[in-house]
Amino acid sequence: MEEEGTDDDDHSLAAAAMAVAVAAAAATAAEEEEQCWGGGVVEEMTWSSVWLPFWDVEFVGRNYGVLFNDVVWNDDIWNIHNLTHSS
Repeated sequence: MEEEGTDDDDHSLAAAAMAVAVAAAAATAAEEEEQCWGGGVVEEMTWSSVWLPFWDVEFVGRNYGVLFNDVVWNDDIWNIHNLTHSS
């Protein structure tokens, strides 16, 4: 009878130890995940490292018709041009 009681105590102690180990592993995993979210952020990124001639204002100004002539622009999507103003 004593052995059965000891076995139950061992199982409950092992279950408690396993629960503590699982909780510690979960806490460690959560902490590592939080560190990964901000770990790869570069605060001082230089945006001038990439430049395309297409962004040049002078180039776009001269060639605007060539670049965007096939696009139909309708800026008056809310029919603002036809509104009458009352004073």
